[in-house]
Order: sequence, then structure tokens, then C-alpha cells
Amino acid sequence: MIQRARFEQWIPVPLDRVFRFFSDPRNLPRLMPPELAAEIVRIEGVPPPGPGEGGAGAGVGTEITLSVRLLPPLPLRTPWVARIVEFEPGRHFADVQVKGPFRLWRHRHDFERAERGGKDGTRVHDDLEYEVGFGRLGDAAARWFVAGRLRDTFRERQRRLEELLRRP
Repeated sequence: MIQRARFEQWIPVPLDRVFRFFSDPRNLPRLMPPELAAEIVRIEGVPPPGPGEGGAGAGVGTEITLSVRLLPPLPLRTPWVARIVEFEPGRHFADVQVKGPFRLWRHRHDFERAERGGKDGTRVHDDLEYEVGFGRLGDAAARWFVAGRLRDTFRERQRRLEELLRRP
């Protein structure tokens, strides 16, 4: 069964800087919890449309191969290949899993200017659709384990994002 999750964060950093950070796949391991020990194996890049930051952004067709530890502290690693399937500069992009631990994975990242308490900033929305597979057993794992793990992962990402982007 397809599961859905949504995460939202406001950060007091301009939209263009936040979007540029997220659309550079080299930043992905920096946002993931340390226990996952995420490493980039390969980036087969397709530059995004329009003026870019030296080709660092990931446009439609870019494939990112990561190696992650899904069940820390076990040392077993698994490859995870994601492909960018949507990209609208300064607004959103979406990726899907090509190969990895899920039967289905779709992650849409949306960005919008937002003011909070008189301060300009950016609201980051993450919409996930995922399916573990393995029938009822997988559905139970999705509810009892995977959903909590995703919440923890995004909570850590939100903490790390603010820390990384508040630096000059």
C-alpha cells in the first residue's frame, strides 16, 4: 500500500540560496543523519535549465547514486539510485527511486518565499509517496518502523539544514 508523508520547515534564509543548496546533489549526504553514513557513489548530471552555479544543480534526468546504511548500527550498505523527474527553478523539483530499498519512492521538494515574525525566509515542503513492498508484512513495517524512521530522518535534516544555511 502506498504511504504518504509531508514535512514542512521555515528557515530565515532567502529562497534562491535555499533552492540552490537543495538542487545541488552534492549536499544530500550533509542533510542525512550521520548514522546512515550516506556517501555519493556517482552523479550523472543533467544541468538544470537557465543560468546555474557552475553546473552544480541537478536538472531533469540527473541520476544520483548513494550508498547508505539503512539499519544502523549494522555495517551493511545498500545502493540507492534516484532520478530527477521534475525541475522548475526556484520553485520545485521531484525525484523518484530507480533502484533502492523501496518498491516505490517519489519525493517532491517545494520552495516558497515566506515571512515569519517580520523576517523574510523560505518555506520548504517535502511530499513523499512510498511503498515498502512485501505485502501485508511490508505495510506493517511501513506503519510501525519506516514512518517513524522517516520522521526522525526529516527532523534531523531540518536541524542540519538550518545549521548549514545560517553560516555565512
